[in-house]
Amino acid sequence: MQHRPFTPEDIVNVQWLSDPQISPDGRSVAFVVTRMDGEADEYRSQVWLMATDGASEPRQLTFGPKHDSMPRWSPDGQTLAFLSDRGGKAQVWLLPADGGEANWAQQLTDIPAGVSYYAWSLDSLRLAVVSLVGDEEQKPLMREITALKYKHDGEGFRDGRKHIFVVDVESGEAKQVSDGDWDDTYPCWSPDGSQIAFASARHETRDIDSIADIWVVGADGGEARHVTTSSGPATMPVWSPDGRNIAFLGHDDPHANLAKNYGVWLVATEGGTPQDISANLDRCATLPGGTSQYLTVTWHPDGSAALFTAQDQGNVHLYRVPKDGGAVEPLTWRRTRSARQRSSFTMRTGRSID
Repeated sequence: MQHRPFTPEDIVNVQWLSDPQISPDGRSVAFVVTRMDGEADEYRSQVWLMATDGASEPRQLTFGPKHDSMPRWSPDGQTLAFLSDRGGKAQVWLLPADGGEANWAQQLTDIPAGVSYYAWSLDSLRLAVVSLVGDEEQKPLMREITALKYKHDGEGFRDGRKHIFVVDVESGEAKQVSDGDWDDTYPCWSPDGSQIAFASARHETRDIDSIADIWVVGADGGEARHVTTSSGPATMPVWSPDGRNIAFLGHDDPHANLAKNYGVWLVATEGGTPQDISANLDRCATLPGGTSQYLTVTWHPDGSAALFTAQDQGNVHLYRVPKDGGAVEPLTWRRTRSARQRSSFTMRTGRSID
């Protein structure tokens, strides 16, 4: 094969694969393919599907004109959800697990500000979704700035607050279950479906520090309760299979944010003092600069350990740490001649990590 230098024009032909999601039966994996649209000078993304045994060629599942992303299987394996902005704001759409978009694609949510994140309940009957509240369609010509954190990369001016809604999959009805002058993000369902854990910074000095806590609210709404009282950022909560603990990513520096290594922390569901169970690993348990909604921790199916990715000498590998702390075990080979970055992995547990 004759080699030639890479040219600027070649970038249009490059395709990026990300966010793999294995089906509950283990037979298929959905993933996102992103490419450049040279004429529009924009990125496009669609959801694809392939068999895990490699017996057939990958096939394109969605055909949205702009961005189809974040595929997530329902825990019962009957439905594949994804985000699509084909109608304007990104909304949750549904596909049957055994068919493609040519057969049927149904828009589930119709929330005015769109959906930025969502999670299935383990009974496959509901979704917890995140959307801006108070985001006006007609942007003001003048703004009164009353906070230091008044805009955000990829979002622009903050004309609303992110809050959590519970959506009934059968009816599409959405009910807001969190509110207030703060952002509530990254919801995760308890195993019994009665509660939702999420990350939020609700303390008075949130505008001048990086502290955030893990909170829990009932699936029907009501007053949220503290699970952690953190001294640094806490994010991406994940319930243990037995419902007794919540794992999350964070550290204990109130001002460092991404300037300090994130670790895997554990706290009892009823609250208490969190423990950094990955403290023996001098590495960052996230990929700073990546898409944070995919950088989480997941549980081993039997609840004995947490799995996560971490950087190591230019590589990114998969690690496992016992829930009680101790030795951190690399699950992928650490010594390679060239840099390898495992930015995504998925397990047949109903939860995944990117």
